[in-house]
Amino acid sequence: MALYVPRLARETEPCANCGALLASDQRYCLSCGERRANTRVPFPAAPKQLAAAPAAPPAPPRPVARRGPGGLPDWALSALFGLAGAAALALGILAGVLIAGGGDDTPSVAAATPTPVATATPGATAAAPVATPTPAVTVAATFTPDWQPGSNGWTVQLKTLPKDGTTPEAVAAAKTEATGQGAAEVGALDSDSFPSLDGGNYVIYSGVKTTKKDAEDALSGIQANFPDAKVVEVSDHATAEATPTPVEKSQADLKQQEQTQTPEDAQKNTRKAPPTVKSEGTPPPADDKAPGAGTDSTEIG
Repeated sequence: MALYVPRLARETEPCANCGALLASDQRYCLSCGERRANTRVPFPAAPKQLAAAPAAPPAPPRPVARRGPGGLPDWALSALFGLAGAAALALGILAGVLIAGGGDDTPSVAAATPTPVATATPGATAAAPVATPTPAVTVAATFTPDWQPGSNGWTVQLKTLPKDGTTPEAVAAAKTEATGQGAAEVGALDSDSFPSLDGGNYVIYSGVKTTKKDAEDALSGIQANFPDAKVVEVSDHATAEATPTPVEKSQADLKQQEQTQTPEDAQKNTRKAPPTVKSEGTPPPADDKAPGAGTDSTEIG
C-alpha cells in the first residue's frame, strides 16, 4: 500500500528566509531552520483582553538570495569562478615563462638601472655662468712720415727726436707743440730715409722749400721762438763732402822727397814754407845778457 505524503508546495521552491531550495513536503529549511508551513494543531484563540491590543506591524519580507547548485549563493559562485580563472591564468603564465626560459640559452640581460635625476634643492640658486671678457687686441702705432719719399728740397729743422725710445704719439705731440709756437706747415720725417741728414732721428720741420734762400727767409720769421732751428737740405743723396784727412809723412819719406825733387820744386816749396820753422829737440838757452858780459867795455860804433 502506498503512503500518501501531502505536498506542501511545488518542487524547487526557495526558502523565504535564505533562498535555499526546499522539497515539496519539507516544513523547515535545512539551511537556516525557517518554518515553512503552518502548525498542524491550531493555537488557541488569544484572550479578549489581548485581542484588543494593537497588532504589531508585519516584518518586511527579507530579500531572497538566489542560490546555485549545492546551495551556494550566486555571488559566492561568481567569486569561486573568478578565483579559478585567475589561478588558471597564473598557471598559464608560469608555464609560458618556464617553457620560454628552458628553450632559450641566451643569458638574460639585466634591466638598466635608471639614472638618478638631480633635483634642485629648494632655496638654492644656481650660479650664473661668468662671461670671460675677450682680451682687446692692441695694435702698435707706426710712424708715418709727412715728407713725400723721392722729393728733394730745403726746410727749416725745428728739432730732432731720437728714434730709440720715441713713440709715434710723442712725434705727434712735438708737431702740435711746434704749431702752437707759430711754425707753419709743420711735419715730421725719418732722417734715415735721406742720406743728406744725420741718421737715427725724427726731424720736426717747417715748410718745404725749393731753394735754400726761401728756407732761410722762413727761418728768419720764426727764429725768435726756435733758437736752435736751422736750414737743412732734404735729399736722397749725400751733399756734404767729407774733408780729406791730411796724411802725415815720416822723416824718411820727407828726406827722400827732398833728394828727388828738382830745383824748381825746391824753390816752390821754399816759397810755401812758413815764416817760422820749429826744429826738433830742446831749444838752446836764451842769451839775454848785455854785451861784454857785464864788463866796462866800450862799444865802438
